[in-house]
This record gives sequence, C-alpha cells and structure tokens, in this order.
Amino acid sequence: DVGRQIKAKLGSLLLKMSSGHKDSWMLFAGTDLLMKNAPPEEASQVAAVCVKAAKTASKQGAFKTAARFSDFGYSLIAKKMRTNYKVGIELLTLAAEMHYCGGAIDTAKERVESVGNKAISTQDRFRANHVLLQCFSNESDYDASVSNGIDMINETGVHFPKHPGKLAV
Repeated sequence: DVGRQIKAKLGSLLLKMSSGHKDSWMLFAGTDLLMKNAPPEEASQVAAVCVKAAKTASKQGAFKTAARFSDFGYSLIAKKMRTNYKVGIELLTLAAEMHYCGGAIDTAKERVESVGNKAISTQDRFRANHVLLQCFSNESDYDASVSNGIDMINETGVHFPKHPGKLAV
C-alpha cells in the first residue's frame, strides 16, 4: 500500500541523513520505519541496518531497544540464513548480549541456544557462549558454568577431562 511505501522511503531518508550526525534518533527512527514498512525483498538490507542500530543503541546503554532491533532483524532473515549467515549470527549474538544486559536471562539463554544451533564454526559460538557463562554466573550455577567452559575448550580441540584431577588442572 502507498502508506507503507511512503513510510519506508521516509525511513531510508532518515538513515541517509543520520550518517553524519552524532545524534542517533534519526538512525533509530529510520530503522523503526523500515522494520515496519520495507518490502520483503529488502529484508537483507533492513537486517543489516538493524545490526547498526542495535550496536549504536547498545553503546548508549539502551539494551532493550538494541535487543528489539536485533530480534526483529534476525526474524527478517531467519529463513535465509544460508545467504545471510554473517548478519544472522551477528544479530542472534547481539540479541543474546542485549537481553542479558537488559536482565532477560532466560531470553538470553534462548538466543545463545539459537546461535549454537545455527553457527557453523566454533568461533561463532564463542561470543554467544560467553553470554551463557555470564548467565550461569548470574544465577550462581557454577557447575553449569564449568561444564559449558570445558565443552567449549574441548570444541577447540584441546581435550580437558570433565572431572579433572590435580595433575590435569
């Protein structure tokens, strides 16, 4: 419809105008307009804009806003992860970090699990697993923290026993 097209064009214009400004309201408003109004064929581009907006919001301590941008951006490309892998993993990992920072521990854990299911390399899982370790520490679940840490070390090819003795430590 015409209204959506106008709002999408306005969002694009705000994004162009925001590139030289220190004020991020134009970036956030433009991203929000595109999220709600851009045509489906522009999903990849909007997801990339969501990464930028989420990172900017996180630097300003607006964790819930950053999480919203990350989650929405990922939802746009979730079914097209093969062609948008790098952006998709970045959005999922950002979402995990931002939900954790915003106090939504269970949601952060869900995003980390999604990264684990979608990631194709150990390196892509490490950043998200750092969030998981923070979640476990926040909940005083040190056994899960140690277990997860050992699993990640093993994934790198360094084998570490589940129940190490003094010699292994």
